[in-house]
Amino acid sequence: MKESIYSIPIIDALNENSECCFCSIHSKEDQDAVKQMMGAAYMEDDIRMEVNSIGFCSHHFRQTYNVQNRLGLSLMVHTHLQQINKDLSNLVTDMPPKSKGKISFLGKVQEHPYIKLTEYLNNIDSSCYICNKVENTMKRYIDTFFFMWKREKELIDKVKNCKGFCMHHFSELLFESQKALSGKEFKEFTDVIVGIQMENLKRIEAEIEWFVKKFDYRFHDEPYGNSKDALPRSIFKISSTNVE
Repeated sequence: MKESIYSIPIIDALNENSECCFCSIHSKEDQDAVKQMMGAAYMEDDIRMEVNSIGFCSHHFRQTYNVQNRLGLSLMVHTHLQQINKDLSNLVTDMPPKSKGKISFLGKVQEHPYIKLTEYLNNIDSSCYICNKVENTMKRYIDTFFFMWKREKELIDKVKNCKGFCMHHFSELLFESQKALSGKEFKEFTDVIVGIQMENLKRIEAEIEWFVKKFDYRFHDEPYGNSKDALPRSIFKISSTNVE
């Protein structure tokens, strides 16, 4: 199997035999992006300008805060707040006084004066420089995955022996395969991953069922087998959320 900057992590993640290889990659990319952001990156003018405009989501504010570079984070928060205050001042200034979004003569509701303000406020928490960076990188991993699928039999063999995917990445693979593959390739791919996914969803359903049964005194002395961590793995499979 030919190796590249994107193919190597895919191979490594498949070798981990986790519940979703793409979640494993995403987790590593997320950690690396946070470390990079709190290293020298925050001093680069182009990055700072984008962070000032976009900011971080609540998850990445917690992550960057935990890195313990309080000066670096404070500098970014300070200039981000400056940008927020500037934007809010402009939005408030542009609002017409005492407008209540009355019905126009055409029978259409006029735009409420606060709509742009609320859209901006809603975007503050939902936009994130690090999320954008990681998601753009993950798109390249997905593209590389399909490039390898069409050329590397070893990848296909590894996928056939994996534990499937989380529901998010399963959906993404099905969607992206329509663009990346055609005809026979598309059918072969979907047959493989749908079969793998259904098989492994039944596996994890049986594991969580046995975990539940272990609370019954009749099964107390029976071995857990693979079910001891079935609850966090089931949650992860469904929602891509690591609760451990």
